[in-house]
Amino acid sequence: MRKPLRIARRKSARGVVLIEALISVLIFTLAIIGLISVQALVIKNNTQNGYRADATTVAQRVLSDIQLDPVNAGTKAGTYTAAVPGANQWGKFASTTLPSGQVVVAVTAAKQVTVTVSWISAAEMQSKTAAGYMHTYKLEAQLNTNDI
Repeated sequence: MRKPLRIARRKSARGVVLIEALISVLIFTLAIIGLISVQALVIKNNTQNGYRADATTVAQRVLSDIQLDPVNAGTKAGTYTAAVPGANQWGKFASTTLPSGQVVVAVTAAKQVTVTVSWISAAEMQSKTAAGYMHTYKLEAQLNTNDI
């Protein structure tokens, strides 16, 4: 009977498979960490996009309320927040829809209406880099008072 052939191993090649396995685990770990950070960024951007959509809704509601009574539009200029005692529905709607939401309405003599909706999230409020920074959405329209 013949003896099986033995492949001679060099002493310098021992442990190479273990090092290769450790390197592949390291690469896999770095890829997972990268995917997690991308996922966090996507969640943050989706939240901001939701706030922008809500701000659009608030501004359009305010503008439609003003368009219902264009003759008295100038009396509706001002800043509206829920913090103001006796705040009207616009301030309450903005603060319940958006974090720290507020509405500023400006009306010119030519019946040009500008509705500015501002908000800032609690996380951004706590951030030292975002101090004094608020997101804004501005909607401008020209009222037509000729049909009245």
